[in-house]
Amino acid sequence: MKFTFGLKRSVDFNKLYKKGRYYADDVMVLYILPNNSNNNRIGFSVSKKMGKSVKRNRIKRLMRESYRRLEPGLKMGFDIVVAARKMSSEADFYMMLQSMKRLLKRAGMFREGY
Repeated sequence: MKFTFGLKRSVDFNKLYKKGRYYADDVMVLYILPNNSNNNRIGFSVSKKMGKSVKRNRIKRLMRESYRRLEPGLKMGFDIVVAARKMSSEADFYMMLQSMKRLLKRAGMFREGY
């Protein structure tokens, strides 16, 4: 992720959950909030209900790679949290990518020409 920094502090996650706009489908929920900087910050959230650490880390890897593929076309200056839903434990990479693309498009996050 060239243009994006990680979102790690729980304070930042909670701020997004409370004040951010959210967009959801069967696979994931996207929380977005402007951060008044020139960079995006992204965080990934997978509940322990999804399974053991191996399964949770696989879901995070798929979400991270989906974001990395879509990142060059995104607008800058936002905090983003991607939260997994139950369906994401059965989702393959293509389904994860399409879901993230659909949610980012619904949020108006793509730049002109993408």
